[in-house]
Amino acid sequence: MIAKIHDHAVVGDGRSAALISRSGSLDWLCWPQFDSPSLFAAILDEERGGSFSISPAGSFRSERAYLHETNVLRTRFRCAGGELGVHAHRADQRRPLLARPPGAHRPGDPGGADVNWPAALLAGFVGTLVLTSLEAGAQQLHLTRMSLPYLLGTAFTGSRERAKVIGFFAHLINGQLFALLYVAIFHVTGHGGALWGAIVGLIHAVVVLLVVVPLLPSIHPRMASAHQGPTSLRQIEPPGPLALHYGFSTPLTVVLAHVVFGMVVGALS
Repeated sequence: MIAKIHDHAVVGDGRSAALISRSGSLDWLCWPQFDSPSLFAAILDEERGGSFSISPAGSFRSERAYLHETNVLRTRFRCAGGELGVHAHRADQRRPLLARPPGAHRPGDPGGADVNWPAALLAGFVGTLVLTSLEAGAQQLHLTRMSLPYLLGTAFTGSRERAKVIGFFAHLINGQLFALLYVAIFHVTGHGGALWGAIVGLIHAVVVLLVVVPLLPSIHPRMASAHQGPTSLRQIEPPGPLALHYGFSTPLTVVLAHVVFGMVVGALS
């Protein structure tokens, strides 16, 4: 039985509009213009008008709302087997009505999906482990002498062994925070995935090399500077421009590690 007209929600793009019932049935759509012939018109004639429906097969309860003051309609179905979420919107007259599960990102649709924070935390954990492994491998291959966990650890303790342990966990926490920042960028821009993650990671690496690295001698309590030699407390060699004091391959290692980090976060979040 077709729902009453007041039980329908409107989804449109300024050129045409669709009416979607609480049960997930698209009962009215003129496309591509308001005055175009209807593609679905079950709201007028249940037998001949035609409709399109997405809903659980058995009995269910549903609720719906527009997302973040947009024209994106989210309908949630709850049934004995679990929960189903459907997002519907009209982007423009060149795109058909789109139904997609929560969490799916589409370029140009900022804020159109809820952030999966557990997945973001997992992505940060995995991405940080991969980044640390790449840097450790580069050290073992003598491509660089820089160790971000060690530099972090020595900011808290002068003991070399304790610095490695403290730095490892500090690096994990740091990676989680940056992963959440990456996911926030994905959510705001409406872009996601490994490619966009690689782009954000590249920007992150550039900031690290051009901004963070030059500041290290000023903020690290145990690092010497180019203007003041080593002291009894400040014995760690400064990284120099682009961290080249730690090896000529260091900038490339930093860029590669952060690009891979971004790819992992983008793919898993």
